[in-house]
Amino acid sequence: FPVIPLLPTCMASAEQLLLAPTPYIIGVPASFFLYKLDFKMPDDVWLVDLDSNRVIAPTNAEVLPTLPEPESLELKKHLKQALASMSLNTQPILNLEKFHEGQEIPLLLGRPSNDLQSTPSTEFNPLIYGNDVDSVDVATRVAMVRFFNSPNVLQGFQMHTRTLRLFPRPVVAFQAGSFLASRPRQTPFAEKLARTQAVEYFGEWILNPTNYAFQRIHNNMFDPALIGDKPKWYAHQLQPIHYRVYDSNSQLAEALSVPPERDSDSEPTDDSGSDSMDYDDSSSSYSSLGDFVSEMMKCDINGDTPNVDPLTHAALGDASEVKIDELQNQKESEEVGPESENSQE
Repeated sequence: FPVIPLLPTCMASAEQLLLAPTPYIIGVPASFFLYKLDFKMPDDVWLVDLDSNRVIAPTNAEVLPTLPEPESLELKKHLKQALASMSLNTQPILNLEKFHEGQEIPLLLGRPSNDLQSTPSTEFNPLIYGNDVDSVDVATRVAMVRFFNSPNVLQGFQMHTRTLRLFPRPVVAFQAGSFLASRPRQTPFAEKLARTQAVEYFGEWILNPTNYAFQRIHNNMFDPALIGDKPKWYAHQLQPIHYRVYDSNSQLAEALSVPPERDSDSEPTDDSGSDSMDYDDSSSSYSSLGDFVSEMMKCDINGDTPNVDPLTHAALGDASEVKIDELQNQKESEEVGPESENSQE
């Protein structure tokens, strides 16, 4: 189903996404509807106001059944514990990635480490979670998955599905009748949940789940160090891999080992701050030679190429491009010139 964390107000016709015929979760700013005066919210959309902690039900909404007990009490208790841990005075453990495997850390209430060692990772203990955002996020995931895996909700769900096709997209038939008959207590919530499209999609997704955190919680793992997907929980288990891209005896290694030469600050410079003796042609405003050639082709230049003597060519360009014999001929012609003038006199 579509999930959009924040729908921008400035996007043209953004409100049309709220008319989608499929279930969705879309976040909008508080001022979103102030700029969409002509838009009318559909009658089947629930609004959750995060600023005022209110849930606004649609006008034609169906009455939602209450959550089954005792699963409802357990869910509320675990969510309240996760919320309360955010307001604890203890500081979040910022250097958690530095602790090695096997070391136990008292995360809450100054609990000694020997008490934590007595709690295996397969037994739920709310005190193993920290008070940072990442740990509370893991605690919330654990609480929700434990609720849906409870006996009166979706426990044993896969026993009542039949796989019709795997490729290219899984197709699963959910036997709602046998599923409801297997519940310890018949509740309106489980009956209504079994008839939703989300349960059918869940049956297709669970054939090859892509969420490793869900799989670990589903296998009764509740330790955040085993569930968390942040590097601070598993960075100490990673082994560094060193790979050299060149041989130590190669010329590249010798070039890299030579310290870079530093330009002397005592060299004279002109008023602009650049070296007045050495002129670098790379300081041109053109980004590449192709840009320079294309710019020259666009210029309106008419006429023949002027004849430039070698000395002038050397003064204007690179002296290495002038041949030695051309310089010698130029020098001889200059020497012959004064002699002919003297003979005429």
